[in-house]
Amino acid sequence: MTDQNDQSGGRVAEFLKEWGFDVSTFESRIKESLGGAKEKMGATAPAAAELKVGLERAWHEIEEAFKRARQTVRHEAPETPEAPTENDQPSTPEPPSPS
Repeated sequence: MTDQNDQSGGRVAEFLKEWGFDVSTFESRIKESLGGAKEKMGATAPAAAELKVGLERAWHEIEEAFKRARQTVRHEAPETPEAPTENDQPSTPEPPSPS
């Protein structure tokens, strides 16, 4: 099967050369691009891992802060709701008198 692929690949390369496409230059440029991409990926992987750890730590801290806030509110909230006073109730304006 590989012989057949090699033969068909060779024929494709011949056709491309006939049409003015430089296959060997294209191959070398592809290899350079792949090498550069691998280097960049190698450099970004540690940064991505560090970013992930930082985000996970921040998320944990946010969850803990909310948990503490909920506990604080629960402990400070009165057990029984107070009856509303006069100052708590909104005042309703008197309707205008027909004059």
